Amino acid sequence: VVAKSQAAEDKLIAKHLQLKCQVCKFEAKCFKVLSAHYKQLHNSNGYVVCCQKRLYKRGMLLDHINVHRNPAYFS
Repeated sequence: VVAKSQAAEDKLIAKHLQLKCQVCKFEAKCFKVLSAHYKQLHNSNGYVVCCQKRLYKRGMLLDHINVHRNPAYFS
């Protein structure tokens, strides 16, 4: 069950955000791969940039996407 929800989350993240390394422009298919890329090649925590913010965690990415989809998400 967890794998299905994580796969659905990965699709949602990839649909709404560019999973691109800000250092070397590597493009990943999912956030987990992008995070591993940052750690292995750049010795840093992986992140995605949206709205001039660095989003470092899956939960932050999902919350940010939901705010784009529904501005009253946290209300």
